[in-house]
Amino acid sequence: MRTHTGILALPLSLAAAASALLLHPASAAAQLALVGVSDVGAQQFDDEKLPQFLADAGDRFGSALAAGDFDGDGAQDLATGIPFHEGLEGSDLFCGIVVVRYGIPGAELAGGLADTVLYQGHPGSPDPPETGDRFGAALAAGDFDGDGFDDLAVGIPRDLAANTLRFGAVQVHYGSAQGIRIDGAELLEESLPWTEVARPFWWGDDEFGAALAVADFDGDGFDDLAIGAPGGVILHADDSTVVGGEVFVAHGSAQGLLPLAGYGISEDSFGIFGEAAHGERFGHALAAGDFDADGDDDLAIGVPVEGDNGSLYVILGSPFGLIFADSVFWAPGALGQAPEAGDRLGSALAAADFDGDGHDDLAIGDPGEDLGVSNEIVDAGSISVAYGSPGGFDLSLTDSFTQEILYSDAQANRAGDRLGWALAAGDFDGDGFDDLVAGHPGEEVLGQAGAGAAAILMGAANAGIGARVGTLAAGVDGVPGLLQPDQDFASALASGDFDGDGYADLAVGAPRFNVGVFGDVGTEIVLYGSLFSDGFEIGSTQRWSSAVP
Repeated sequence: MRTHTGILALPLSLAAAASALLLHPASAAAQLALVGVSDVGAQQFDDEKLPQFLADAGDRFGSALAAGDFDGDGAQDLATGIPFHEGLEGSDLFCGIVVVRYGIPGAELAGGLADTVLYQGHPGSPDPPETGDRFGAALAAGDFDGDGFDDLAVGIPRDLAANTLRFGAVQVHYGSAQGIRIDGAELLEESLPWTEVARPFWWGDDEFGAALAVADFDGDGFDDLAIGAPGGVILHADDSTVVGGEVFVAHGSAQGLLPLAGYGISEDSFGIFGEAAHGERFGHALAAGDFDADGDDDLAIGVPVEGDNGSLYVILGSPFGLIFADSVFWAPGALGQAPEAGDRLGSALAAADFDGDGHDDLAIGDPGEDLGVSNEIVDAGSISVAYGSPGGFDLSLTDSFTQEILYSDAQANRAGDRLGWALAAGDFDGDGFDDLVAGHPGEEVLGQAGAGAAAILMGAANAGIGARVGTLAAGVDGVPGLLQPDQDFASALASGDFDGDGYADLAVGAPRFNVGVFGDVGTEIVLYGSLFSDGFEIGSTQRWSSAVP
């Protein structure tokens, strides 16, 4: 037993109670204690009812989420992608918009209407809205110009180029004391002079901007932006072409990301293991962290269709940026996994220091993992965690989790759950060890097929992750929202400190949530992290979010 400063004793493990959420009703105390986040102050935001941007069926609010302190007030802000929104009423179908809601120090995210709407139709936008662009399908935040205000990169993976082919783009909006600026945005496209990429011709459907990650790869104090283009066309040395995927890196400076100092990476790049093959989707997922703790961030790249089971690369940073020769390639066997057709290792990635040793660790999602004696539990999903070390990684310490392992329940693995579809990390209980959230958006919850849920794995000293586990689902045990079938709860996740109290908070997207008769409008739930939330006064263990010695 551990106690909360000697006042209230709680169980060390919630594994059995967590699985109960998915099988039959369980108490609020059993679900939310010890998992770092509480329903105290929790918020729900639906598609914004703005005068010019009306909610409609199919908007998919909450498809992408990102946290950053865009106004520099010490509380992070939440950006939400609505990639299928039609923009101004009756204009461009599925062009997409992004809404930004600002955190308030000592309070929470501002309620009411969103504070800022980003839309390519605003005056001064570097690129117009077009039908099917999907502005906001991916989001990432970082300080690219080093001014102390975080900036927001918005992926537009179906952006229409001048010659009518859809290559994709990224629009970057800069932060200020007044928040995200609508004016002065920069547009990054494949047509810029990236080095290290042999591009035969523009093919279209490159999906440039489908994945984004932010880190300081060269340690110069300016954040850099990695951009995935998993449909990118690669030119082999024999002049043949293949749709294998690419990643592009733009380095930050006092001027921002433009003028461009950037390069491209593919499996055909010199120093990178292997060779690009058709349909592998190199760059489908990205995550950045300092895995060897040398002061220069490193980049992990997911390739979920390689070999029809998935793989990933990790490229180490240096004062000169990412060094291709300092890269490693992991097939499933390197992580202790048996490769199987249809697995999708590397579909989602997240980096954080789960064991508190000063080296970032890497969580890897495989939502296509089939389980059971004969792999009959199709797409149940799994996650792996590889631990950083001075040499990069110590794979002998790698942890692997299925729902059966997480929840100590042989019935927890179910077909279509897709554990590992989305990942996010943050220190929700403020104990100095980062925690991991893994979405399983296909989860059946209390009879509602596809309602979705999220597993929370708490980090710990010398124990890695998973010593304490909890589960969250919309509308269950105090969590806001409604239980709806097929709403894809936890298919998008983000961690940020929205109230500035030093504890990470959690945003969870459910982009197929129905609002009244309108389907797939979308919603998001925000849960706040803390050590203590009013439980002492009311005697509720639900309000205690962390165990301490």
